Amino acid sequence: MLVSAKIHAKALESLAVERAKRESAESVLKILAAQMDFLRIRVNQLEAERAVLLQSITKLPMPVASLVMTPTKPEPAPYSDFFTDQSPEDAPKPVS
Repeated sequence: MLVSAKIHAKALESLAVERAKRESAESVLKILAAQMDFLRIRVNQLEAERAVLLQSITKLPMPVASLVMTPTKPEPAPYSDFFTDQSPEDAPKPVS
């Protein structure tokens, strides 16, 4: 399929703009992830200090709350299983 040079140039320009937006969003995401890691560590540190202080005052063992980062599982692409082979047991049975 042939495309005019003008349309091709506009498509390349649009692609460059979208790539720049994506790279900008990725850099912001990295910065935010670093900030979240710092804050999580700081909160955990403060909770541990608070538990030690309360334990020294009350002479009772204090539990220490801590924030843990849970890994997120990426969403599967739509129709990602469309091209996977099914075993004969999993395949739908034909309707007679």
